[in-house]
Amino acid sequence: MLYEVFAGIVLFGFFTLLGLVAIVPLIRETSRSDTKTAVSLAFCAPALGVATVTILVVACYFYIGASQLWAWPVTIIAGVLALLLSGGLFWKQRKTSGVSLKPGLGAAAIAFVAAIYAAPAIVSGPDAVVIRSNPSDAFMYVTLSENTRVADRDLLRAAARGEALADGQTSAAEELVKRNPLGLYSARFVDRLRLGTYSILGWFAHLASLPVSNILWVFAGVTSAASAAAAFSLARVMGAGARFAGLASVAVAIGYWQFVAIDRENFSTAHVLPLLLSLAAIWPTIWARLTGSERGFREALPKNLVGIGTISVLLAATFIAYIE
Repeated sequence: MLYEVFAGIVLFGFFTLLGLVAIVPLIRETSRSDTKTAVSLAFCAPALGVATVTILVVACYFYIGASQLWAWPVTIIAGVLALLLSGGLFWKQRKTSGVSLKPGLGAAAIAFVAAIYAAPAIVSGPDAVVIRSNPSDAFMYVTLSENTRVADRDLLRAAARGEALADGQTSAAEELVKRNPLGLYSARFVDRLRLGTYSILGWFAHLASLPVSNILWVFAGVTSAASAAAAFSLARVMGAGARFAGLASVAVAIGYWQFVAIDRENFSTAHVLPLLLSLAAIWPTIWARLTGSERGFREALPKNLVGIGTISVLLAATFIAYIE
């Protein structure tokens, strides 16, 4: 299980790296008027990364096909671009604003939440984390996520309708079963459910070279750590002290809603929680900048395009990620 833990750490780092591309310009703009809020917004980076990847993997699945065709090249390109852009933006931010991003108690809260989710798997093995209490939802997540990994939407539609492939001889259902033996039932839902969570699970499973059933708990831990980071940011933006914000973020990330949702295999709920928390943390700053300008809303709008774009990405990803 140590490999899965390592894969989760890498995934969280990848999300954070992508999120920094969007959040660093916002930090630079906010630091001119409120340094405390600017530093707090940095903890929304993991959630922004989750949102960006959600939109990216769904777009690639819709327009390219199964994630096994594009997962590695798209991820490498996105990672390299994010590394270059975030590095340049972060360096520019330090030179121009002088704001120092010190993680402190926020990072400690994130690490504690990650440890809570990783400990059962490390101590007791896969039996502690695989398919716990809702087998029907778990079956859907495992099979439909695997379908997005190995089959495009056209094949899934044809298999669900009992049609043949383009050659007119091979059954689409037979082809799908060859690729995913348990995929035929869930194929019928490809146009009925939003595929954000399924697509990101299939993408991650392919990168980690693991069955989807083995990475569900990893994804839950990563999204919970991102929720802790976003909750810490929200608490600080609301005026809470660092200690209270750290405790509050842990309570949110391993509290009733998140923990019970994960225990019931409702991973789309776990997926959207960090996005909603980040929306709540970022929106007040953007709204204050839009409405607080002496020149009016229209004059302030062009100067806040980065923030508005960030909000738009979070809203779009939330809509895509929640399955119903």
